[in-house]
Amino acid sequence: MARDARIPIRNEICLAWHVIVDLTGANPNVLLELGIAHTVGRPSCSCPRPMTSRHS
Repeated sequence: MARDARIPIRNEICLAWHVIVDLTGANPNVLLELGIAHTVGRPSCSCPRPMTSRHS
């Protein structure tokens, strides 16, 4: 049976005091993790990188 990789991440978010999130690229998994942090009441810092010609 396949193991759900989200469970350890969710557990770590629940144990964290703060969550730092890199929103560059709007990765769906990162957005889900930000939602989990918000739901369990963890303060978060969202840090998108400025778009440059190298990242576009």
